[in-house]
This record gives sequence, C-alpha cells and structure tokens, in this order.
Amino acid sequence: GTLHVHRATILITHIGSMPASGTLAVPFGIANDPALIGTTGYYQVLFLSPRRLTQDWIKLTFLP
Repeated sequence: GTLHVHRATILITHIGSMPASGTLAVPFGIANDPALIGTTGYYQVLFLSPRRLTQDWIKLTFLP
C-alpha cells in the first residue's frame, strides 16, 4: 500500500550511521500522555546515500 505523510506532523530524527552488522537500535521516548492511547505511529528509515527508504517499517499502537 501507500503511506501518505502529513508534512506538518512528520518527526525526523537523526540516528547516525548504519553499522556493518546491519542492525541498529534507536532509543525512542514515549510521552506519558493518556491522549496517545489508541493512536498509531508508523516508523521507517530513510538512507541518504544512496537515497532510499527501507522496505521494512514499524507500526506502533499505544495501548493503556
């Protein structure tokens, strides 16, 4: 499918270089906000050289 991104709500985080192992762990803070319950975020990596999006992505739904 196609994921449409709203430019005003996109969050860009610099995560550094990809190590030779091909595995990257990135800490991600989640606010303690009851308004987030039931909302879903989609996370994907953009490589800049060569410029491309990863084929894999993460769907995160906030639960109570």
